[in-house]
Amino acid sequence: MSAEPRMSQKAFSQRDEYAAYLNIRTALFHFGRFPSQLEDEAEEKKLNDEVLKQHAINETVQSSPEYSQMVVHERELKEAVQEIYEQVPEDLDLDALLLENGLTHAGLHDAMQQDLRVVAVLNFIAERQPEVSDVDAELFYQLHSDCFAVPEQRIARHILVTINDQFAENRRDTALARISRVRKELVKKPFKFEKLAKSTSECPTAMEGGMLGTIVPGQLYPEIDAVLFDMDKGEISDVVESTLGFHVLMCDDIIPGREVEFDEVREKIKSALRKRNQRIAQRQWLQQRMSNSVNA
Repeated sequence: MSAEPRMSQKAFSQRDEYAAYLNIRTALFHFGRFPSQLEDEAEEKKLNDEVLKQHAINETVQSSPEYSQMVVHERELKEAVQEIYEQVPEDLDLDALLLENGLTHAGLHDAMQQDLRVVAVLNFIAERQPEVSDVDAELFYQLHSDCFAVPEQRIARHILVTINDQFAENRRDTALARISRVRKELVKKPFKFEKLAKSTSECPTAMEGGMLGTIVPGQLYPEIDAVLFDMDKGEISDVVESTLGFHVLMCDDIIPGREVEFDEVREKIKSALRKRNQRIAQRQWLQQRMSNSVNA
């Protein structure tokens, strides 16, 4: 599929083509399809609602003094158009799809140039926001201290024997007997866990000696999780049943929970707050301009 423009005898007004572009862009974003490819009225209604919102935003931005000051470089425009072409499967003709949806290749260029200028204005409004201070970041840290707590973690291994009535050695009673014998040996000789995992476990982790890695609460099946986080370091668990089968666990180590120090997260907090402030500034700027337009 070529990204080169093709001449078309079909003509559309610039306003119609920009509206068609908004339809196409919004449909691709929300559904991954062109408007003419939508499947039902529900999708069409959602598309129409989203397009109306976007159209209101774009009209507001385009009527601003900032919009007239924005310049889109040709390279940036070409890259944006090429991204549209790359979203379309190779067996489809994008130019034909554009025409089917009310847009020519030249119209796509013009509409995308307008769109990139709209984005540039909103980015300009966002970038005017001041940097977040350390004081503001630390205040956020103090008010949301629960978000910066690292829970206790366990480094654990397991041996799994699955339950499968299609195989004699994995029928429920046989599987339980097998895993129970393994556990009995491990209680006496826990140092053999890695070796027995490699020879017995029916989990892919067997190749790593049954290593599950560093586990946080809620990561494993609930019944395994409950047992693991009640174990002492070096302890061998009783046989635990999950939907996978029977397990024996070993807790290699316990990593205590802790509070993350402010200095560790200072920059992440400042970045997150700045992005939040930028979104608020953009929304307020749009609302103010819309309000002024209505009252004019």
